[in-house]
Amino acid sequence: MLLSWRDAQPATSCQAPRRSTRRARVCYAPHIRALQARRASGIYAIFDAGNRAPLYVGESHTGRLFDTITRHFRSWRIDPRNDAQGRRRGGTTYTRERVRVAVLETEPDTAQALQYRAIAELRPRDNDIQGHSATTIRDQAGRAELDAMTTREAAPF
Repeated sequence: MLLSWRDAQPATSCQAPRRSTRRARVCYAPHIRALQARRASGIYAIFDAGNRAPLYVGESHTGRLFDTITRHFRSWRIDPRNDAQGRRRGGTTYTRERVRVAVLETEPDTAQALQYRAIAELRPRDNDIQGHSATTIRDQAGRAELDAMTTREAAPF
């Protein structure tokens, strides 16, 4: 399995929310914050911290894994599905204190295929892949290629 509950860590490092009139820097856990400086690509899974259920699997193949993960924890002031120009934006959001995040850094060209594999393995609640069964998703990624990719070591945290 690519990502599992055992790999997941809290999304936040804050013990309690800060109350301040100034805009405070959001407290992300070190394993998430470190992705920003590395401009990492890879896949991630968000799990419910209470019942350990997989909620969402995503990827970034453009070196923006930190931004891709953290968009799930932002408060959107407009419709989270669209920005002011009507483009898709945001997506499903979660409360950082109620989830755990597992991350696997990959080469940019393997991230999408590995995401499909992780979705097929975990069957997360909030991934909406219309008209695609787990078998179809697995076939899209290509079994032989995936098996070769998973033998590579993930970048250490």
